[in-house]
Amino acid sequence: MKKLIALLVCAVLIASMGSGAFAASSEPTLAEVYAAALDAQKAAQKALDAQAIQNVMSRHVLYHCYGEHREEMEELWVQEPANQATAVFGRNQGYEVGYDYIWQSYVVEHDASWLTSATEWCLENGVDISGMTDEEIIDVYGGVGQLLLHVTTTAIIEVADDGLTAKGYWYTPGMLKQTDFDNADSMWENYGADFIKEDGEWKLWHLHMYTDFQTDDQRRAGRRARYDRRRRPSGRRARRRYVLVVRCGHDRLDRRHDQPVHL
Repeated sequence: MKKLIALLVCAVLIASMGSGAFAASSEPTLAEVYAAALDAQKAAQKALDAQAIQNVMSRHVLYHCYGEHREEMEELWVQEPANQATAVFGRNQGYEVGYDYIWQSYVVEHDASWLTSATEWCLENGVDISGMTDEEIIDVYGGVGQLLLHVTTTAIIEVADDGLTAKGYWYTPGMLKQTDFDNADSMWENYGADFIKEDGEWKLWHLHMYTDFQTDDQRRAGRRARYDRRRRPSGRRARRRYVLVVRCGHDRLDRRHDQPVHL
């Protein structure tokens, strides 16, 4: 990391000399060189911090995709007690303040829901889970039949001058497919987050995740399939297969909120 910063500093210094950043009448003084090196080091560190923050959000996406909320909270969220007391997770369906409240909603309730659905799926499909713990059932069979992904785009990351806090915004198109409920949803959401550095590592401090709108693509596709009865196959299985390949429409929008995200 230090070598990378040094290389970036040298590159900025060379660019500064070529652009006339130093006094044109004479060679730069030691003070000017030192000031330019300090500015270059700050700029290089901010660039590295911005990439590290982007990695934190990308890891959040993957943890959320696989339902590994417990690992996300332990690895990506703030761990110092003072920061945990003011941690925030805001969503359309709720707004939690404090690490413990977020843990209860995002980890405990999520795991309980996955345990219930996984157990029901195993019983319905003749899978023997009698010798497995709840944690093993969730780990092996949790989220069966579900595809969830929120892709982060349009990253805007600003790091404070002191290098200790930062904020970011992402727009995130997402998808949710659940075979148990026979649905395939698309959603367009906003991520707004505050980050704080603990022991040299960036951590999630305040996370706001709000939905602009959501569409039920498969239900809309099913209605479109019914319009053309000449092409509609017979039988439930055939109809379901046809619904999955017919072009989806997005004309049914469910507005969830009309307020901008405030970082």
